[in-house]
Amino acid sequence: YQIHVESVHCDMEILDPPTIELFKRAKEVLLHNLDVVSDLGAQILVIHAYIFADPNHVMVDENGGLHPGLSVFKGLKEKTGGMLERVKTGMAEYAYEARKRGASIALETDTHPGMNRMLPELISEADPESCGICFDTGHAQIESDAVQTVKGIGSRVICTHLHDNDGKKDQHLPPFKGIIAWEKFLHGLTEAGYKGTYTFECGGALADIVEARRRFEELLKPLAFTA
Repeated sequence: YQIHVESVHCDMEILDPPTIELFKRAKEVLLHNLDVVSDLGAQILVIHAYIFADPNHVMVDENGGLHPGLSVFKGLKEKTGGMLERVKTGMAEYAYEARKRGASIALETDTHPGMNRMLPELISEADPESCGICFDTGHAQIESDAVQTVKGIGSRVICTHLHDNDGKKDQHLPPFKGIIAWEKFLHGLTEAGYKGTYTFECGGALADIVEARRRFEELLKPLAFTA
């Protein structure tokens, strides 16, 4: 069918695990995901920092729900449990595994306050040839501001998840249906040297997505000569 796959998102069950037993298999699942990337002839596996939570110290709510993401963010913010080194070392290991399979791994931007400015440090020990950042515009807009965030981390971006929102909820709206300043964002990403694919990760009416694509093409044409 001549389908080209560029990137694959990691298994969502590992990010929101129903049981601690499943979460303890996170590394096994991620390595399998990298095999899938290789089998599909893709280039990038997108992951979240959530997977680096210590299975023995995952936060649990009153209903028994597991929160590996909050566990990681808490450890990074409070500098406890060796979380920073845990993530940095983990990213280096996964980048090595990705490279063996002819692929790369990308750590996705998040909605948690202060998280995105840490991303370059979190991937600092990984091979830059096989590790970078997936810039999710919706997440960045909720965390602070997509335009300002791309100025700080744009040089390490290797893939994108593009969608819009009201700055409060992760709505996955088509671009131009929320509050993101898309022209400024695209200018910032291009100025940072990004030459990868612009991947839409949104719902909504197909007509709005097609229109967003058309407007992207118009905005990117002049930028192609200044990059």
